Amino acid sequence: MRRRLLPLAVFAAALVLRATMVSASPSSLPRAGVPWFLAVGDSITYGYSIDPAVQGNPSWAGMVRDSLAAQGDSVSLYSLACPGETTTSYRDGGCSGRSMVPALGGRSQRDMALAAIAERGDRLQFMVMELGVNDYFAARTQGGNVGIQLDAAIRRLDALVAELQRAAPGVPVILANIYDPHGLPDSQVQAEYLDSAIATVAAQRHAAVADFLGAVRPDRCRLLDCAHHDIHPTVAGQQALAAAVLAALQRPQSR
Repeated sequence: MRRRLLPLAVFAAALVLRATMVSASPSSLPRAGVPWFLAVGDSITYGYSIDPAVQGNPSWAGMVRDSLAAQGDSVSLYSLACPGETTTSYRDGGCSGRSMVPALGGRSQRDMALAAIAERGDRLQFMVMELGVNDYFAARTQGGNVGIQLDAAIRRLDALVAELQRAAPGVPVILANIYDPHGLPDSQVQAEYLDSAIATVAAQRHAAVADFLGAVRPDRCRLLDCAHHDIHPTVAGQQALAAAVLAALQRPQSR
């Protein structure tokens, strides 16, 4: 396994991240020789918000990059996160928010990620996969057995993680779990069910877990945009998710 980048001080720094971070959706692959990390995901990683006061799609991914830079670990970010992405559309293409990510050019996030690893994998430092919340939404709204549909999503997620690990052997992987977007008794149970399965995948694949559920739980309507009846994170919420990713980078990943 590669030596991880982070001193322990970075985690503490994450708790005081600035609210004015730059956009977290850089779609240009870092030039040769530059250390970088890969973030794949949906609207949460994209930094989507309906709040008109929020500018520039601030996302946990850019905040992680900026926190590392503040500690002297300059690592570029490559993210083609697509709003509406599911484990299926990540693999096959057709993300519902693809018009927001022109750099995809009709290709799937999976294909773009694997191409980036093939071209610049020698300087890839770590990978973060944030997928599952839109599979969760689909399971809740499409009818049928929610648990069976979530189990199928987890099987797809496991295959995608394994594929990234084959493409970039030895590079640390972090899986983000999902927070409960609704705050209802049944949604909490279903989110925890999915997160338990994500934890199992992470353990079997020797990956770390970024605990997005735990990050949002302490102050849900400050960290999610309840003021606009939106399930997406506020800037403070994105900061909490960034802290969860930074904490996951501190955890040993056995091989």
